[in-house]
Amino acid sequence: MRDASGSLMHGFMFRAGEPADCMLAELWAVLFGLKMCWDCGERRVCMESDAEMVVSLINNPIPTSHPDVDVIREIKAMLGRNWEVQLRWIPREANMAADYVAKQAFDAWPGLHQFHTAFADLATILEKDIGDVVSCSGVA
Repeated sequence: MRDASGSLMHGFMFRAGEPADCMLAELWAVLFGLKMCWDCGERRVCMESDAEMVVSLINNPIPTSHPDVDVIREIKAMLGRNWEVQLRWIPREANMAADYVAKQAFDAWPGLHQFHTAFADLATILEKDIGDVVSCSGVA
């Protein structure tokens, strides 16, 4: 989670205890990110994902037979709260910090790991990403 200037406010990574497919991992990242923003009191949020299919699944009706329907329903319930959230697709190259943190999760203990300061090479990557930050329309 970054502020309007692109500076790190709060971050997380999650490592499942068992292998998970990429789609489900991306959906969980969206859900954790939304919960983190809500719990931190953020009510105007621009959420970006490099998983185009995930953004499409969340923004469109889904069949009840979809294997990840429960997580998608929980995401949609979060989006239905009293706040402004814009979810959009961006290319991976526009947010290398998120890609870096996701890769770090492979070496972490299973579970959710939260942080408030940048670790290792993340600070350098965040600085580069700040130059690439494009704000969502109408959302700070």
